[in-house]
Amino acid sequence: MLQIVCFLDYNDLYNFNFSHDAMNVPSDQPREPLTTEEAIRHIKMDIQVTEVIPAGEFDNQSLPVVHFTGRSVSVDVSWDPNANSKIKGTVSLTPEGEVRWQTISVFYG
Repeated sequence: MLQIVCFLDYNDLYNFNFSHDAMNVPSDQPREPLTTEEAIRHIKMDIQVTEVIPAGEFDNQSLPVVHFTGRSVSVDVSWDPNANSKIKGTVSLTPEGEVRWQTISVFYG
């Protein structure tokens, strides 16, 4: 399975939330939009199903919840130790019928 992951660099996220400018915006006022580049990774996931359980109270009842474990490896950025990890998570349907992937990555550099 292949995936494209887009994310905000941690330093940009931290500055957006905790910089001097961010801290001086009154709580009842909107802030300026974040203008920065996204980081993008092309990642290969090798996952195995570990458990299939009935949908929970807040899931769409059409399909069960699938638990999985495995490994993710960067396809194009082998030099980045944060792109390779053990992975576990679930796949389910939202009440609106959208697919929800929830993953936890355990980095091992």
